[in-house]
Amino acid sequence: AILLNETFDSSSLPEGWTTSEEGAENWVISETNYAGGSANELSISWWPILTGTTRVITPAIDLSGISEVVVNFKHCLDNQINAYTLGIATSTDGTNWNTGWSDSYTTSGQYEVYQIISTPDMGKENVMFCLFYEGASYTMNGWYFDNFQISTQDNLDLAIISVDVPEMINYNSHEVSFTVQNMGSETINSIEVKTKDFWNDEDVIH
Repeated sequence: AILLNETFDSSSLPEGWTTSEEGAENWVISETNYAGGSANELSISWWPILTGTTRVITPAIDLSGISEVVVNFKHCLDNQINAYTLGIATSTDGTNWNTGWSDSYTTSGQYEVYQIISTPDMGKENVMFCLFYEGASYTMNGWYFDNFQISTQDNLDLAIISVDVPEMINYNSHEVSFTVQNMGSETINSIEVKTKDFWNDEDVIH
């Protein structure tokens, strides 16, 4: 079940989203798609110069009866030097934050985060999530974020990440390859995929 899904397509922060007082001016909506989604996207700018922690905060979500959630989003770092910390935290009052995940980044490029989050705030009625940044902003060019989603995890769930076929292929039969990701809690040992052979008008099981 999807609890929150945001693609940042408007020209300003979505309704109900806020920022911490520290670094509030650094969070902007950018008319770009560096993170791998479609324009627009959320970004944190190097200007004004920021040294420390800043947060962008979701509206409160009712997590009654929920012990853990999945947070998934795309991001792209445009770096110069130094390392920065990116993380997810939760709070019920907007002041005291419990970190559910964090990692350090130094290399420019696109990334995707898929993390199971379980903090002391799980099971409560009004839980805010934040994406937080720690570092010195003047040594990076910018950081971009898109397709931010919070959901519960099903036992059995599989997602097709990509169909790995060239855009241009010659007229003939071709093998189809693809990339999948296990989105559920159960281990998947094998999968079966059905494709269509239009030349012979028959289904092909892989």
